[in-house]
Amino acid sequence: MNKKIILIFFLIIGICKNLWAEETVKIGYMVCNSLKETEERFQPLTNYLSKKTGKKFESVYLNTYDVEDAFRDKKVDFIHANSVMYIILKKNYQAKLVVGEKRGPEGKNTIGTIIVKNESKIKNISDLKDKKFIFGPEFAPAGFLAIYDLLKKNGVDPEKDLAFYAIPQGSFKHEKVLYAVFYQAFDAGAAPLEDLREAIADKKFAPDDFRIIAKSEMISYCTLAARKEIDDVLIKQVKDIMIGIKKEDTVEVGDEHLSILKRAWLDGFIEVDDKDYDILREMAKRIKLSPYEGN
Repeated sequence: MNKKIILIFFLIIGICKNLWAEETVKIGYMVCNSLKETEERFQPLTNYLSKKTGKKFESVYLNTYDVEDAFRDKKVDFIHANSVMYIILKKNYQAKLVVGEKRGPEGKNTIGTIIVKNESKIKNISDLKDKKFIFGPEFAPAGFLAIYDLLKKNGVDPEKDLAFYAIPQGSFKHEKVLYAVFYQAFDAGAAPLEDLREAIADKKFAPDDFRIIAKSEMISYCTLAARKEIDDVLIKQVKDIMIGIKKEDTVEVGDEHLSILKRAWLDGFIEVDDKDYDILREMAKRIKLSPYEGN
C-alpha cells in the first residue's frame, strides 16, 4: 500500500510539473538599440501580460540574426520584432499576426528618409550618384529596405551608382547614421523619420542640422506575432489585453511601478491586417531582400 501511495504521489507531482510548464509563455523581443534598453522598454509589458492572463510570461531577448532561428526552433511563443522580420516569419513559418504598435504622428506606420547635412550641395536622389551613403541596419524597414528601394526606383542603384555604401555595426545603428552624416563621414544616410525627430527632441542635434531630400512611402513598423501552433484563444486574449492598455496603466517591475506604454515609448497597440504589409513585401521582392532573395 505504501508503495502505491508513493507511486501515486510521484505521478501527481509529474502531472503538476507538466501543467506548470505549459503555463509558461515565452515572448521574444528583437533587440533594437541595445540589450539593456530593450529590457527596460519591454519587461513591464511582459509582467503585465503575466498579471492579466494568469500565465507566466517570460521575456527572451534576441539579436536580429537570432530571431528567425528562435521562432523556427520554438524557443519563443510570441515575437515582437520589426515588420521586415514579420514578413519573413509569415512566409517561412506561417506566423500569426497579433497586434501592431502606435507611435508618433504616423501611428502604426513609419517613414524612411534620406538625409544630408543642411549645407550639403545634394538636392535630390539623382545627386547621390558617386556619393558615400550609409544605411541603417540591414533588416530595418525604414532604415534600409524602403530606402534601398526608393533609390532604385529613382535611378540610383546602390550596387553600381554610389561611390560606396555602409551598414553600421554594434548598438544604436540608427543613431550612428545621424552622426556619420553630421560629421560628414558620409554624404547622405537613411534615417527613420521618428528616430530623426527623437534625436532632435533629445537635443542631440539641432533642427537645422539636417535636410531631408526624400521620403519613402508609409510602411508598417513593429509587430507582435505568434507561432502558428499557439492557441487562438490565447492569441485573442493577448491581443485584447494589449489593445486595451491605457497610458495610465502601470505594472510592478522589481520594487517599482512603471507605465507600460511610456516605458515602451509607445502611444498604444492597435489591430492590424496582414494586407498592411503588402507594400513591404513588394519592396522586398523588387530588391530581392529576404524572404524573397531567390525570386
